[in-house]
Amino acid sequence: MEAQRPKEQGEPAGEVHYVEVNDTVGVTESHVVDGFGEGGETIVTGGDGHDTSVEAGPAGPVTVRVGRKPSTAESELRTAQLLVQRLNHDGAQWESPQLTNPSARDEKGIDCEASGPEGLQLRIQVTTPERVAFREIGRGSEFRASTSEEALVEALLAAIEAKRTRSAPDIHLALDAVHAPAHALRSVAEAFRRQHGGWAASVGFQEIWLVGPSVDLVQRLAP
Repeated sequence: MEAQRPKEQGEPAGEVHYVEVNDTVGVTESHVVDGFGEGGETIVTGGDGHDTSVEAGPAGPVTVRVGRKPSTAESELRTAQLLVQRLNHDGAQWESPQLTNPSARDEKGIDCEASGPEGLQLRIQVTTPERVAFREIGRGSEFRASTSEEALVEALLAAIEAKRTRSAPDIHLALDAVHAPAHALRSVAEAFRRQHGGWAASVGFQEIWLVGPSVDLVQRLAP
């Protein structure tokens, strides 16, 4: 459910979406602000006392603030839920995803599965392109940094390359940018597709998706 509210100072010119918690599939964040336009792009999540924000100007650096590190299970399930909601929005009919048992993880790297019509199974492998922020938060401090679109694109490339040996034509690879959404910027996804979309399609996964903190920020990278 989108709510129209007055734009706050510092938000970019253009579209601003305010997404309530029921649109983020039960995540603990109470809101996601997703603004983009000629003035740049902003993503803000919050609600549990650990706000996260990303701001990208049209030609400047990307400023990042990350407030907390999720557990592995939380990260994997949230990412899968958002991916399923996006696929269903596009016309699929998947049921709610579930975390898989350890044997499926060990043998094929499948983190979550969702059932579909006529016995179909959606198999999802989840990984994150963010490493530095969560390592710093693990030491007990909030993470703040300045980065670039180029560095974020390279992080997506590295995350996919690291999963190449676990690729399979029946697995969807989901890059988790829910809690650290700098990688979910539209400009980053567009740059990745332009520079590396052909390569990503050749890695061997059925599809590769970049999963941000709202359905609008779940973006297909390949094929």
